[in-house]
Amino acid sequence: MIGTNTDGDGACAALMHCGAAIQGASCVVLGAGATARSIVFSLARSGASDIAIVNRSAENAQSTASLVGVARVGSTSDIATSSVLINATSVGMGNQETPIDAALLHPSLVVLDAVYHPLETTLLRDAKRAGAKTVDGLWMLVHQGALQQLAWFNEIGDVQLMRQAAVDELAQRALK
Repeated sequence: MIGTNTDGDGACAALMHCGAAIQGASCVVLGAGATARSIVFSLARSGASDIAIVNRSAENAQSTASLVGVARVGSTSDIATSSVLINATSVGMGNQETPIDAALLHPSLVVLDAVYHPLETTLLRDAKRAGAKTVDGLWMLVHQGALQQLAWFNEIGDVQLMRQAAVDELAQRALK
């Protein structure tokens, strides 16, 4: 048996699809759970030069940081000098909460929010207002699906078509 996880690679593919450079990037990952761990591993494998893990629990952040040499426990102050910010927490899922203060966001950031409901989270709305480039969680989900198709069927699906199908489904669910 072979097990795979597409969270991290899906996040990196979504970032690159939307024009972000990961090679040499300074990144901040919010969260230290399973999704965050996968993202940290994939960022490092994709050439990120520094990955700061910000989490409520310093112990969990340290555990995640220990996975790769370029990762460390960080704080929200690291956002000021980073080029990529990823929310890998559930904060904002189905509500208007945000994991960080909007004042920390800046125009040099690419912000990916793994949350995809709502499609435009408060974090992404704040990031747009700050002039940052944004990547919604649906792009991550679609790229995860494409990578799963590659693993299962040795072919990659049309991510634009997959995204449109997902947008249509989310719209239908909103009507119910």
